[in-house]
Amino acid sequence: MLSISKHEYLQLLKSIKSILVILFLLGVTYGGIQLTEQFQGLLTESLTDVDAMYAVGISFAVLSFGPLFVFSLSHDVFNREISGRMMRFLVTKTKRTNIVLGKFVGISMFWLSILVGAFGVIYIFTQSFDVKVFFETVSVVSVFIGMAFVLSLLVAKPMLSMFLGVIIGIVYPAISVWSIFSDSWYIKWFRFLSPYYYISEESYLFLVNFGLAALIVLVSTDLFKRRDV
Repeated sequence: MLSISKHEYLQLLKSIKSILVILFLLGVTYGGIQLTEQFQGLLTESLTDVDAMYAVGISFAVLSFGPLFVFSLSHDVFNREISGRMMRFLVTKTKRTNIVLGKFVGISMFWLSILVGAFGVIYIFTQSFDVKVFFETVSVVSVFIGMAFVLSLLVAKPMLSMFLGVIIGIVYPAISVWSIFSDSWYIKWFRFLSPYYYISEESYLFLVNFGLAALIVLVSTDLFKRRDV
């Protein structure tokens, strides 16, 4: 399991797309810091949590583009190896549950590294670190990773999962925000399936996202066990 996690982590770290995502998120983080300091006087009059203000850049980037980035990098986490016959070798060496968990841990560590780096930049420039916002962001990303797993297991062809991942990455945040602020019966139920809802409350409700991510990983494990490799 650890070797699988290490492999996934290093594969993402060496990817050109991953490097571009990292540079974008760090750039947005720094831009958010500069913007916050420029309007700090105005913002402090309306916001009481100064630490959270500095994280506005990375928070906005993850909430807006997180699904798109995660799906773009991990849409083929399973179907690539299944179509390339590499998965047949893996399943003879370890349990399928270990493969799913190993991949989840490896990809989660990659995103955790990015977020630690982004919040580290915030701390270096502002001596500010909002623990709650950090874990809220981590919880949202963990759900996106689980969703990418399900997509990769339901769609056999990597090119198709890439296309669908881009569509979902664009549409999903929009529908989630709509469901949170809408009173219409036909859409407001969707908020309970969205990690955005659980960070919109002034509480520790974001912890539900970790449970939601665990549930999705369990579903992914069951799908993988049923999948012919």
